[in-house]
Amino acid sequence: MVNLLSVLKLFGVTLGFKVNLEKGIVVDINVDISQIQKVAAILGCGIKTLPIKYLGLLLGGNPRSELFWNPVVEKIDSRLEGWSRALLSRGCRYTLVETVLSGIPIYFLSLFNILVKMARSLEKLTLDFLWEGKDECNKDHVVNWETISFPKEKGDLAISNNIV
Repeated sequence: MVNLLSVLKLFGVTLGFKVNLEKGIVVDINVDISQIQKVAAILGCGIKTLPIKYLGLLLGGNPRSELFWNPVVEKIDSRLEGWSRALLSRGCRYTLVETVLSGIPIYFLSLFNILVKMARSLEKLTLDFLWEGKDECNKDHVVNWETISFPKEKGDLAISNNIV
């Protein structure tokens, strides 16, 4: 463990960083708690158990549960709440969907397979905003999702369908 501490300090000095071990944590994954306590004492950092949130992901969580995907839904919802539908044309909403909303789930999707139910839920949020905005509902969509996600070369909107 002393070697690990030396490597971390050398890393910091070499790259000009200050390694702050007080902000660090040791997570026990099938390791005896006494071992974890020794490592934490040597490094001077805290101890946590799974599940933990790291870079926005719930590590140790179950990607097959809907709860796991809540951060993605909440992030999309928070973006939609900040955008006033009444002030945005359909073209503006299209641009926001294409540049912002379609990119939000990519980080999660690069690591985990999404539930079909959650994918449909995210698609619905996106489409509702695109066609009606967040505040209005129960209106028919002008064009279905499959059509607007076709490539621009085929004459469609080419909104990225990253979810499914």
